Parts: sequence; C-alpha cells; structure tokens
Amino acid sequence: MNPRRFPRAPAAAVAAAALLSCLPILRNGFVWDDAVFFVQNAGLRGFDPVRLRWMLTTFHMGQWRPLSWLAWALVHAAFGLEPWAYHALSLALHAGCALAFYRLALAIVDAPAALGAALLFALHPLRVESVAWASNAHALLADLFYILAALVYLRRRPRACLALQALSLLSKADAVTLPVVLLALDLYPLRRLRLPPRPRELAALLREKLPYLVLSLAGALVALRAQHAAGNLARLETHGPGSRLAQLVFSSSFYLRQTFLPGGFSPLYPLRPLSLLDPGVLLSAGALAAAAFLLKKTKVPVEARAALWLAYAALLLPVAGLFQNGVQLTALRYSYLACLGWTLAAGAGLARLGSRFPKAVAAAGAALAIGAVAADWTLAARWKDDAALWSWAAERQPGSRIAVSNACHATISARDPRAERFCGAAADLLPEDAGLQTAIGLALVRGGDPARALEHFAEAARLEPRSARALGNEGSVLAMVGRLDEAVELLSRAARLDPDDAEIRKNLERARAQARRRPLKE
Repeated sequence: MNPRRFPRAPAAAVAAAALLSCLPILRNGFVWDDAVFFVQNAGLRGFDPVRLRWMLTTFHMGQWRPLSWLAWALVHAAFGLEPWAYHALSLALHAGCALAFYRLALAIVDAPAALGAALLFALHPLRVESVAWASNAHALLADLFYILAALVYLRRRPRACLALQALSLLSKADAVTLPVVLLALDLYPLRRLRLPPRPRELAALLREKLPYLVLSLAGALVALRAQHAAGNLARLETHGPGSRLAQLVFSSSFYLRQTFLPGGFSPLYPLRPLSLLDPGVLLSAGALAAAAFLLKKTKVPVEARAALWLAYAALLLPVAGLFQNGVQLTALRYSYLACLGWTLAAGAGLARLGSRFPKAVAAAGAALAIGAVAADWTLAARWKDDAALWSWAAERQPGSRIAVSNACHATISARDPRAERFCGAAADLLPEDAGLQTAIGLALVRGGDPARALEHFAEAARLEPRSARALGNEGSVLAMVGRLDEAVELLSRAARLDPDDAEIRKNLERARAQARRRPLKE
C-alpha cells in the first residue's frame, strides 16, 4: 500500500478508539508486581554506565528486555514514580499497535474490513489487561515492533523487517515466532506459497527466512536462560508432557472463544493439572474442530485459512503451556498478538455483512462499540489498585491460594472492610502459612479485635518459632489485652533474636513500663 494513500480519518478513529477504551487507567495506581518493576528498582534511576549495563544484561523478573527498561527509565527521568505516566506509556503503545494493525490490515483486506478489524482490536475487552497493567508495557512495545515487521515484510523490505524483529526481541521475546508468521504471509496475501507446497518453492522461502530464524533462535535461548535463572519454568515432573499438550488444546480454544464470545474475565486463571481426557479439554478440542469446519464452509480461500491457523498456532505456542512459565493456565494478555488473525477475519465478516445490510450492521456496530467501551472501563477500574484487583481475582477464583492470599494482604493494606473475609478464606486454604496468619492478625487488630488477632499471631509464632517478628507481634498483642508478664517474656525473646529491631525494643520497653505501673495485688 502506498503510504500517501493511508486514510487519515479512519486512522484517527482507530487511534481515538484505542485511547478511549482504556482512558480510565490514567487514574489507576501500581498493581501486582509493578512495585518490583518501578518503585523498588534502582536500575531505572538514571542513565549512567552502571545502570545502562544493568538494562542491557539483567534478567530481572525472568526476562531480558533492555529496550523496555530504557523506555521506563525515560518515563522515570521525566515523571518520577507517578503511576499515570507509566499508564500513559501503555495507552500510547496500545494506540500505536492499533494503528499499525490497521495499516497491516489494509495491506491484506479491503478498507471497510480493515477498519472494522482495527476498531474491534482497539475496543475489545480482551485488550484491557495488556494495557492496564503498567509493567506489561514491555509486551506492548514488542508487539508494536512485531506488527510493523509484518507490515514491512508485505512491502518486500527484508532489512527493515529484520531490524524491527531485533527491536521486538530487545523489548520482549515475542518475535521468536516471526519466521513462521512470515511464512503464513507468504501463503496469504502474498501467495508466494501454494497448497500443496512445491518442494523447490518451499525450500526457497525457507532459505529466505534463515536470517529471521537465527535471530529467533538467539532470542529463544536468551529467553529460556532468563526464565530458568528466575526459576519460572515449570518442571516436567510436576507439569508433564500430557498436561502441557492438554493445556495447549484448552488455551487454543479459550482465546478463540474469548475473541468472539468474551466473558468471565479474571486477572488470574490458576494453573491446574489437565489431561487430554478432561471434559474441558475434550470440549475445547471439539470447539476448535467446529471452528475449522465453519471456516471451511465460508468463501475464504484455502491459502487464507491455512495462513490464519498457522499464524495463530505460531503466536500462541510460546504462551500456551509447552514452555510453561509462571502460575497461570491462561492469561487474557496473551490474546493481544495471538488473536490478530481472528480479529482480521471478524472484520472481514462484518464488512461482508455490512455490504448487504448496511443500516443494520452500522446500528449493531455502534451498539457493540458503546457496550465495549462500557466493559473496558469497568475492567479498567478492576486494575485501580491491589485491593480492587485481588478482591476481584479472589471472587472469580475462590479456590486459588494465590488469589485469595493476595486479596487478604491487599485489603489489609488498604484497610478494606472485606479483609477479614478474604483472610479467613485464605487461612482455610493455607493453614500453615505464617505470613498469612500474621496478616490476618494485623487485619483483626486494625478492626479492633485484638483477642482474636492473638490467636493468629500465636499460630504464626508456632509456625516460625525462630522469627523475631512473629514473637514480637504476639507479645505486642498480649500487652494490648493486658497479659503483661507473658508479653514481656515473648518480647524479650524476640529482642534477643533480633537486637537491631527498633520496633520490638520499643514495644518491650512499653510493656515493661506498663507492668511496673500495675497496682499491687492485695
């Protein structure tokens, strides 16, 4: 496509839709591990040689992303630790991705289909998690370069494509799949590869992909090393090949369903053991087969169908469980890049319907857009702070130890009245967690119930008898309820375990003073 013919008005509409979809995140704070990325990270505090070397070499939080660290460092240099600035970066990157996707779509389908696909991508509720989580901006940056790489490949600019792949890999390892996606573009729309493929034709295209493949292999090796260093990779003993294959089937259907029938969103879908005979996995396999059958019944060319499935498989494979990284079975943010092909297909379908029923489709499209923005804003509010996020996760996943315990800690910190409920549920799931028992005790103390808090502090001290903090907490509450002799004894033991803890020493002196002021018994 000639850049001079790029339609400005529709492009402005796409950018505006992307910005509008997640605009409320500018009021949000940091959540989840944002604090580890930004607040507690001295590596972003400047551009001296030591910090630049850190950005270039660190595997902090299990990934290698020097370009992303540089982007965040620039935000920090300009705005410090203002959360809105980091959210503004994510919002701008989302708008950039939407515009890049629109231009890519224009090179594959006609203008109405491209506009419909780009607006659907920009407004879809699946996008919110990727944009609202500030520390996910590295993925948005990588995805922007990825989409641009595919675009310049369609324009037959291999050097630019290779450079953009490198930039994507410097942001996050997503672009390791690019050679396969380029092969899918050779199928359609370039039609450089026919089905069934001719050996010489296929061999020539594969040789052409060698530079991209070299970059991909290097990026994959670095990514695996980073994840291994962080201890994030699931072990085969606990998550075997059968479970990984079942997860691949389940997640492939999950993202496809969420694209066309979104709902039941959660910030955490906990990893659980699966087998190929689980009902959910069998239903997922059936749904994928049904999708393939329905797509085959359309007038979509066979090369386009093959390209769609090939690109989807390539984009999803690294995050679908075969190389399990983390505690999630699926994650909404993984759909951002993987479902671009389905979004393009949906845009083409809407455009075809619009040509036959223009008024009805326009009205339905407007209603869908309004509904999508309302859903986006509701979801964006869920990411306002840790208390909002983890209470939502705990309500969606009441059996998840991670979700419920994080909800307990977050609501305590926020002095949320739901803290006692979440902490009680967490205690049932994690009865041997001393840190959780301490958190419940703190919640009860703040709620004005030191007697019940004492039970949990005593349990924390039983679980960690050499912990000065656990003994100190129990001793402090004993003093609060008037059991001063016991309080002095426990606080003295805590002070001996950690003589540098000023709070324990202060509480011990206060308890001794209270004990001395007691009236003598007759």
